[in-house]
Amino acid sequence: MAVKDSSKRSYSVHFEHHEKKEVCIQTLSLSNFYELSQAGDQARLVIVTQARFVDNRDREGLLAIIRKLKKSDRQVRILLLGLDNAGKTTILKRLSDEEIDNITPTQGFNIKSVLYEGFKLNVWDIGGQKTIRPYWRNYFDSTDALIYVVDSADQRRLEETGHELSLLLEEDKLENVPVMIFANKQDLDNALPSKEIAETLELVTIRNRQWQIQPCSAKTGEGLSEGMEWIVKVIK
Repeated sequence: MAVKDSSKRSYSVHFEHHEKKEVCIQTLSLSNFYELSQAGDQARLVIVTQARFVDNRDREGLLAIIRKLKKSDRQVRILLLGLDNAGKTTILKRLSDEEIDNITPTQGFNIKSVLYEGFKLNVWDIGGQKTIRPYWRNYFDSTDALIYVVDSADQRRLEETGHELSLLLEEDKLENVPVMIFANKQDLDNALPSKEIAETLELVTIRNRQWQIQPCSAKTGEGLSEGMEWIVKVIK
């Protein structure tokens, strides 16, 4: 139950932890109320409708926050894979509205949460060096969507990237997981068109899942939103 304290402009909220199954009452400000509710799948807020508010503005303010939280409570786990230097980390930084200067190869993994159309997309960016690829399978559990990044300008490695993609599609833990193939670096003059990449990778032979190839440029940001829109559409 959320009850306003007019002297402190705060709310007393019943907070229930889903693991400990304990309920406590905590007084917090409106801003902290929002931050607390961002705990995602680790905790949930229990709001009783018989709440008392001093005026309608307070009530509407709290309800607006609750509605916003409900829109973003769907969390999605996305695995971001591809060969080294394909542009995975640059794509992730673009999606997170971060600077893309001075990006170094990912030796382990990066995790970022991106809010997109009411979904909280938890993106796992795993390094693509040959020595790291055997560890990719450690991150397969509970994956909702796979993003596979291809360097469209590196034709000499197309066979290698196609081989790695085929291995991923054979993994039991990734069975039926939709795949977005980003044909990256389309801003470069020597980049192959996405249609030619799809033919080289024999994407038409994929039968056990939904897939899409999207030309893009992590450098300019072109094509990334279209790819993410497709992902959100297929996982709804």
